Amino acid sequence: MTEKTASHPAPAATATPLPPLNQRNVRPTAQVSPRVPQRTPAPVRRGAAADATASSKPRKGPPK
Repeated sequence: MTEKTASHPAPAATATPLPPLNQRNVRPTAQVSPRVPQRTPAPVRRGAAADATASSKPRKGPPK
């Protein structure tokens, strides 16, 4: 059992380099930012829906 505990310190040593790796992961997040523009199309769709509703309003006007 003590041997297993000895193995734990080894992973801990490897864990120390992980913090720098995390920083590297943060940089890729910047590349992920392009996904944010993809979210903008969702609002655009809402705008399209608003246009559809706006067009429906004028239609109600002429019948009157």
